[in-house]
Amino acid sequence: WYTPLKAVDGLQLVEYEPVLCKVGSCGSVLNPCSFVDFRTKMWTCPFCSQANPFPAHYVEHISETMLPAELWPQCSTIEYILPQVVCAPPVFLLVLDIAVIEEELEQARDSLQQSLAMMPQNALVGFITFGANCYVH
Repeated sequence: WYTPLKAVDGLQLVEYEPVLCKVGSCGSVLNPCSFVDFRTKMWTCPFCSQANPFPAHYVEHISETMLPAELWPQCSTIEYILPQVVCAPPVFLLVLDIAVIEEELEQARDSLQQSLAMMPQNALVGFITFGANCYVH
């Protein structure tokens, strides 16, 4: 389970911009699930299958034995320390399976309320529920 804003022991901090998928509607970030072709210095987005070139500063150093932190298997969560002064508000998309027994739904509701209480005031929050149907709130 991933808990938004939970303190993570050994969280990897990196002081550079994330490498984003070039497909405008995708925008996913380079991660351990991305396929990397070290020969062509390209990576394939695991969400939209778009092949993307690495930035020049990656191309100079990347190899099978020298990976950036976002490709380390143990770094499924990374915190980027962005150099720009103004950052966009954090975005959270919460997904909940509502096809469960009432007791589990109550526990999920309590967990969601706790998560919402921990989020920054300027956070953008999306909520999706699914059971027999899927709803975007």
